[in-house]
Parts: sequence; structure tokens; C-alpha cells
Amino acid sequence: MKGEKLEVRSEKLPEGWTIGLLKHFVTVHNGREIVKEVDKFSENAIRVFGSGGVFKYTDNYLYDGEAVLFGRKGTLGKPIYTEGKFWAVDTMYFLTFKKNLLAKYCYYMLSAFDWQPFITQTALPSVVASEIVAQKFPIPPLTSQLSLLTFLDRKCAEIDELIAIKQQKIEALKEYKKSVIFEYVTGEKEV
Repeated sequence: MKGEKLEVRSEKLPEGWTIGLLKHFVTVHNGREIVKEVDKFSENAIRVFGSGGVFKYTDNYLYDGEAVLFGRKGTLGKPIYTEGKFWAVDTMYFLTFKKNLLAKYCYYMLSAFDWQPFITQTALPSVVASEIVAQKFPIPPLTSQLSLLTFLDRKCAEIDELIAIKQQKIEALKEYKKSVIFEYVTGEKEV
């Protein structure tokens, strides 16, 4: 059943937190195709988001401010947080915020969300935004959201740094492997 894992019981929530339907805190917008593509280094270049992130630039914007984007088709279940001017193509939804919910907190919340039950099992898998925002989420007071953001930003930066270090080690090992193979297949070294 859709949303089965989303049930959060209020007796487990910290004091002051509530459970609310996401749609009471956000407005859902659909992306649209751009009219004109411009060079990334153009003076008026505005980022264009697809479901995999920024993939081109245009000279106009759909929204200017904090928003959380997520794919309607393509890359699903990977929300994107952004600030400033942007355009979202028609394979994207983006959320803007009313009161009592910070955009970046919503990004973290949706990053931990189980998207799988909401992905259609069709030839081209997709999600429907109205189903996502109709789900119940735990909503802390704004002061708690700010504290959690400070912690999560710091912790995620530390984790990202560790991932980058591991990626460098993986790349170095791949190069080493390639050089060992080369040395033996060219006869530079013998078994």
C-alpha cells in the first residue's frame, strides 16, 4: 500500500513537532520547456534543471528564490535544493514554500523519503507530485528546523569530503591497475 512506511506516530515525536500533510506547507509547480538556450558563460545565463540537475542555460527564469525540485520522469527520488533564479524543464516539479517549513529542511526531509511506492511501474517510470505532497510528514518548529539544518549541513559536508577522498583513492587504484596491465601485456614486466 502506498505510503505504508510513512506513518509517523505523534507519540514518538519530540515536543512541539506536528504531523502535517506536505501540501499545507508547499505549492507545487510544473516545469516547462525553455524557449531559448544560451551559453553557460553568457551574462544573463540562468540555470535550467532537469531531473539529473543543471544541464543547460537560458536567459529567462521560472522562479527566483529557494525551491526544492524533483523529477517527474527520468531521475526519480533525488530532490534538488536551489536558491536564486532558475528554470525547470517539463520533466520536473518544483516546490515553493508557504509558512512553517524551510525549503532546505524540506529538501533533507524528501532526501530521506521512501519514493519507491510512488514510482509508477510503467515503461517510463514517473511520479505524480500530488501523491507526494498528500503524504504526512513530521514538521518541527522553525527553531528546531534551523538547528537541524546547521547540524545536517555540517554532517553532510563531512560525509561528502570523505566520499571525495575515497573517490580519489578509487581513481588512483584504477590507474595503478591500468598501468600494471599495460606493463605486463607490453612485455615491460614478466610473470
